[in-house]
Amino acid sequence: MNTRNYWVLLIVVLIAGSGIYASWKDREQVPAQNTPVPAVGIVDPLNATYLIDGVSVSLVKGRAEAGSGSAKVSTAVFGQPVIGDLNRDGINDAAMFMTQDMGGSGVFYYVVASIHSATGTRGTNASLLGDRIAPQNLEINAGRIIANYADRKPGEPMTTPPSVGISASYTVEGMSLQNVAAPVTTLTYLSSTAKATDYCNGADMDSAGYKKTITVEHTTSTLETNPTPLQLVKETIRAATVGMCHTVLDQAAIKVENGVVTIPPINGWAGSSITLCSCKPIVETNVLRIPGMTKVVWE
Repeated sequence: MNTRNYWVLLIVVLIAGSGIYASWKDREQVPAQNTPVPAVGIVDPLNATYLIDGVSVSLVKGRAEAGSGSAKVSTAVFGQPVIGDLNRDGINDAAMFMTQDMGGSGVFYYVVASIHSATGTRGTNASLLGDRIAPQNLEINAGRIIANYADRKPGEPMTTPPSVGISASYTVEGMSLQNVAAPVTTLTYLSSTAKATDYCNGADMDSAGYKKTITVEHTTSTLETNPTPLQLVKETIRAATVGMCHTVLDQAAIKVENGVVTIPPINGWAGSSITLCSCKPIVETNVLRIPGMTKVVWE
């Protein structure tokens, strides 16, 4: 290769190399583009579509109507929606009671949920609670819906006011509302092997002797999930006591603070001294078995 051709080739290589370098530098200096995050907005359960007995029902401001005359079906939200995360995605969803009136004497109550995302609010299927029940309240706890309501006893006519408290529990799987067993907290308590009246009867008031007989362990459960110390104390007393002791303490304004359980005065009871003779040992024995409880004070 002669000298002239060598220099021409060298110039071409340098020009091409500078172009590649400039292109690389330009790419290196272009700032990264963030993918825009769609706005999620607020859950809107009053304007969503739900599946009730296999039929899609679209609410507008919490209401929907279909058909006319005797075939008219009216659907409406009952009460206020309860807000909370039902599918653990960090976005608030909703649960609510819903009624459906088909023009007859019956009014059917349901529980529904609505799941919210960046694409909007979608309703689930509806779960039937019953005809002419008495809804009490809804709550969302750890992704679970708890519906509290009153219904009639089996066999009672529809004219009888609902009087039996019921708590139904639900979860949302995908877009399906499913009835699940309510979580429970297991409790253990002790009872006596003897009759309280053998030790506490007016003539004999052997509270200490009766306390020695409180040795039989039992297991029960409560529908309270993750109970507070006060709830745990009340549920334990409710399970362990009987008779007048149970009746009065079940209504008493018991307090729990720093492991100390305070029970208000009960001197107004008829035969209170005899009742307290056996009531105190059964309460103290069981309450002090609860972790963290150190003392029972009877005011």
